[in-house]
This record gives sequence, structure tokens and C-alpha cells, in this order.
Amino acid sequence: MRPILSLIVVAAVCAGSRGQPLKHDDVRDPTIGISIWSVHARPRGVPAWQREIDSIAGMGFGGVTILPQFFVDLRTGQVTLNDPTPNPKFGGMTDWELSAAIRRGKSLGLVVTVSPTLEAANRAVFRGHIAFNDPRPDVPESRANPDNGADSPAAEQLFWASYTRHIAHLARISQEAGADRFNIGAELAALDSDPRNARHWAQLIDAADQQFRGELGYTSVHWNVDHPAAIADIWANPKIDYISC
Repeated sequence: MRPILSLIVVAAVCAGSRGQPLKHDDVRDPTIGISIWSVHARPRGVPAWQREIDSIAGMGFGGVTILPQFFVDLRTGQVTLNDPTPNPKFGGMTDWELSAAIRRGKSLGLVVTVSPTLEAANRAVFRGHIAFNDPRPDVPESRANPDNGADSPAAEQLFWASYTRHIAHLARISQEAGADRFNIGAELAALDSDPRNARHWAQLIDAADQQFRGELGYTSVHWNVDHPAAIADIWANPKIDYISC
């Protein structure tokens, strides 16, 4: 039987002083938690997610990051909850599943972060290569695949509009269910390293901030976290509370 959900352990490394053993400081060090998502096309159901949250709390973790997966059609720029590929292999969470998982985590005392994760339809390319505008020579990610998104103003406009609506929707659900933190995206390297997207990032952050009152953040690909465009357009925004990578 294949596992219902994929678990990714997030390790917090605590550096002690020379000669002292490494140990976690509950006051100064980050909460140690697990990231959890489902990649399969068929919804797993609320009880399955609740059992996984119970298991995480039972193992002694202090936090959980929930990654609701959603998709973009690279031909049009349309973002949807479900993979638009005929007979899709991949899928994500329903709104009910997300809300139930958040509520279960909070009821068990976990720090709950929601990190929406965009995928190309049928996972045709890595999310960090999705671009929807003409490649820039100084943005390697935008040149990595010629099919990383339709190069047209209409597709680019539809992408940012539908992505922003979807993030705002998930931010509202996360707020209502009581999540502590919310990411506006994850590992969108070609998009967060292109200064031409500054206006889109500002609008996206504003939309999420209007729906979510907890801490807002963004998950960067680790090699892109200090890119000048990411710093200027995301990290420097006063509504962003933390950096994730």
C-alpha cells in the first residue's frame, strides 16, 4: 500500500559553543516541525489529514507546515486547484481538508504554517522555472526550459491575476482556521528574481495581507534567497515578517 501522505522532515540545526553538545533551546531556537503534503490526484479526505496531524503531535514535534498544492496551465497562465491535465496523476488538498488540518494542529498546540505550493500542470517543469515572460539573460531560471510558460502579455496577466486570487483564497481559509503563519508562495525562482515582477509581488503581498492577520512569509529556493530582486520586491516589503528557504 502506498503511503497516503508524503512527509518531509524539516531539521532545525542548533549551533552550540565550542566544546558543548548541540541541543535545542526551546526559547531561542526555532520550533522543530514537519512539512506535510499530498501529491496524489484524488482527495485523501479530512480523517486522513487529521490522523497525520495527530501522528506529528504524538512524535513530539512542535510545529507543522501544510503545503496545499495547486497548478498552473503553462499554455494559458490559468491557475487552478486541480491539475488541468487529462486523467491527472497529481493533485492537492480541498478547502475542507486544509481547514481541518489547521484546526487539528492548533487544537494539539502545534505552530501551524500554511505554505501554498504551485506546480506546473502534470509537473512538466520545476516550479522555479515558471516565468510567463520573455527570458532574461541574467535570470538563469527563466532560460532553463523553453516551455516554462507562454511568452505573451495575456498569459502573464492571467497568471498573476489567478495566482493572486488563489493565494488570497487560501490566506482567508488559513485565517479562519487559525493558522499562525502563511507563505505567499514557494520556490518560484524565475519569478522572484525578475525585477519586472515587482508590481505583481506588491499586489500579491497586499492581497494576502488583507486576508491573513498572522505572520506572512515566502519560501525561497536556497540559492536565490539573497537575489537583489527578491530582497527588493519581497524581503524588504514591510508586510513580510520572515524568510523561509
